[in-house]
Amino acid sequence: MFFIRTVAFYLFLIVFCILGPLFWLVWLVIRLFDRTAADRYILGLVKGLCRIGWFLAGTRVDARGTENIPDGAAVYALNHWSIFDIVIAYPFMKDRTGFIAKKSLGKIPFFSWWMKFMHCLFLDRENLREGYKTIQEGIDKVNSGISMAIFPEGTRNKDQEDRYSLLEFKAGAFHLAEKSKAPVVPVVVQNTSACMEDHMPWIKSANVRITFLPAIETKDMDRKTLKALPERVRQEMAEVLEGYRKEDEGAEKA
Repeated sequence: MFFIRTVAFYLFLIVFCILGPLFWLVWLVIRLFDRTAADRYILGLVKGLCRIGWFLAGTRVDARGTENIPDGAAVYALNHWSIFDIVIAYPFMKDRTGFIAKKSLGKIPFFSWWMKFMHCLFLDRENLREGYKTIQEGIDKVNSGISMAIFPEGTRNKDQEDRYSLLEFKAGAFHLAEKSKAPVVPVVVQNTSACMEDHMPWIKSANVRITFLPAIETKDMDRKTLKALPERVRQEMAEVLEGYRKEDEGAEKA
């Protein structure tokens, strides 16, 4: 069955790329009259495409805390296991949302173009000056009403032994929220690597969980509280993952 899923999923990506120019043409026409409406068109389109991706991959999503997703611009902080993290999280975003991704993704034809349409930014971690410019672009986007999603671990978690772990957080990832005064929404994803990364290039069905925690307001935080924000967010996310662990252990014993 995983062979069929793999073929169907990659065929979907190929068709998606072929039809890309048509979608962009529609976007350009809408943008001539209303830029915000054009952004919302892309938002709705990508949400739908992500859900088709769920279906073709056989991914079952257990979503919790969606009532915590705020209206207006926010900074979403996600742990990072897989490229499927974006595919799983994006359909739940209420409004225009971009991701800050590693620079190498910006070199992939078609895929990178779509990411740019979605207000995604590509971060060069090895060039501090360029990295600072990227973060400033993200701050400008949040200030203009566009949410941004970050991966504060800085890279994918590849721990095959502990699927409930977190890497250390990079404090710099939270400069977006600090400078824009936007709320931070911790988002916990679990088991997304089982969709693809665990057995590249095969696509296999998986049970995935995602939890949106209550937003943390930053606008009135003092410097000391802001400095402690990364560890606070990490701790809240770690508690959710530990809850997942206990659920699974209980299910195994039942």
